[in-house]
Amino acid sequence: LEAEHTAAAYIGRVVEVDGEAYEFDASMAEIVQVYLDTVREYRGGNGTMFVEQRVDYSDTLGVPDSFGTADCLLVVGNTLIVIDLKTGHTPVEAENNKQMQLYALGALPLVEMVVDIERVVLVISQPKVRRAPSEWDLSVAELGVFADEAATVAKVAHELATTDASVEGHLNPTADGCRYCKAKATCPALRAAVADT
Repeated sequence: LEAEHTAAAYIGRVVEVDGEAYEFDASMAEIVQVYLDTVREYRGGNGTMFVEQRVDYSDTLGVPDSFGTADCLLVVGNTLIVIDLKTGHTPVEAENNKQMQLYALGALPLVEMVVDIERVVLVISQPKVRRAPSEWDLSVAELGVFADEAATVAKVAHELATTDASVEGHLNPTADGCRYCKAKATCPALRAAVADT
């Protein structure tokens, strides 16, 4: 993105990630090119771009060390656009996407020093699922409502993680919520839900 190259220019390069070497091949280039095209379309000719931007939402959630890395942030006029590349086969939607909303919350203080943001657009580029991105447009006020809800949940989760408080009554198994949970193999609430089913 920053060099304004095509993805094909990187075919054959070897990249090391966590001690593993990966060769960037044509199938990877095809996926990345869809993402590059998406970002460039949203950016247009006058948008400001931040690539792999760390966004901290600790203050918003009231929980220390709460941060993530947004694949791409764009500021176009008075609009903040958060774009994320997903490379899996399980469809991920932008609408009501908590991860994307957290990234937007972390990005707002960074960009509002320069421009007054009125709208936020969340975009997920997922080439293995669909060519067109999933998009959700919301106001800063709507994002603020999510921020309040997220802060309430985050404070409870932080307390449970950092104290001896019982998790009893706080576990609510769902297909989406449990899909990537590291504790699902030993979760008593999930075990009970399966037994009830």
